[in-house]
Amino acid sequence: MSINAKVANHSGLGLQDTVLEQVTEVRLNEASDVSLDISPQDIASLSRSGDDLVLMLQNGEVITLDGFYIDPQEQSHLYLEGDEFEGDIFRIDMASTSP
Repeated sequence: MSINAKVANHSGLGLQDTVLEQVTEVRLNEASDVSLDISPQDIASLSRSGDDLVLMLQNGEVITLDGFYIDPQEQSHLYLEGDEFEGDIFRIDMASTSP
């Protein structure tokens, strides 16, 4: 499965046209909004590893969002938008991955 991502500062995701293609790792330098072109059903599990968010997909692939928890004062947000950013938009609740 080829995973694409968009990354923007908060409230800027809708304006972001740049797509990172075929990612297995996305590096964040600040709290950000991250959108992946997968559906919630594609995710087997979410876990926190230090400042990183690790997504295990149903097909066994692993996507790492490096620095997702880098800013303790401001949370990053994860959105799933389905196939090639054309599907419904889902914001994922990160409470289950808190330390």
